[in-house]
Amino acid sequence: MVFTWKSGSQIKADPVQAAKVMNDLAGRDMLNASNLVEVSKPEDAPLHSEFEWDDQRAAGSWREHQARHLINCLVQIDETAERTEPVRVYFNVEKTSSNYEPLDVIVRSEDKAKKLLKQALQELIAYKRKYAAILQQCDAVKEMNSLQMKMELSGTEGKPWPTVAAPVPTAGLPVGAVSGANYTAL
Repeated sequence: MVFTWKSGSQIKADPVQAAKVMNDLAGRDMLNASNLVEVSKPEDAPLHSEFEWDDQRAAGSWREHQARHLINCLVQIDETAERTEPVRVYFNVEKTSSNYEPLDVIVRSEDKAKKLLKQALQELIAYKRKYAAILQQCDAVKEMNSLQMKMELSGTEGKPWPTVAAPVPTAGLPVGAVSGANYTAL
């Protein structure tokens, strides 16, 4: 199993070390944002450099994150249309800029419309990749449960098997696989 960051994520930390830290937390049922920040506080922690530790700068960055969230979540509903699906109002189609534009402006420009459609296609592909592994695991679990039921009904096994639950991916890392002086567990 190879670990890497999503394309365009701009994360500089070693993804293998990040996976070790996250797997350790997940193995203890503690993987959440707060705990990840906590274990990353020591300056020699693998993910320390990915966080802004200057509280004043972090506060400004957080407010910008909140502003992007507001911009991205505003939708409009055309009540005169036959379908009244909510439609996002603003998009950023220029990767070299942090400015957002209204959808009605974007669709009037062939170049911008193509860029937005390309983004949509990339998001669709990413979505399919994200859930493909989960769906494959679900299919495997369904097959195992079906086999279990057939064996129980045919009486070929003396004891019924326990119901198989969907496995939690551990990405090949054993629980507690974090090693090295540069990591502090909770």
